Amino acid sequence: MIDGILHAFGPTTGGIGSAIRNYFDVPFINQFIGDGSADATYWIGKNLRPIQTGRIQQYLILSLILLFVVGGLVYYILTLA
Repeated sequence: MIDGILHAFGPTTGGIGSAIRNYFDVPFINQFIGDGSADATYWIGKNLRPIQTGRIQQYLILSLILLFVVGGLVYYILTLA
């Protein structure tokens, strides 16, 4: 009787493990989170590559523009209150 229970238990847990792997682990963990984060990092790097010229003057102008935009938004938000 115990041997019959053990012989049923092995394939059952193997089937449950295979189902979890095939329907959750591979599509969600491996592809969405693992490969998805790598794909997102690659896409961001590819799109930021053109603005990385290595010229300090361009970086300074971009940071000043960003400073004025963020400062203007903060000033606008603070004057609403």
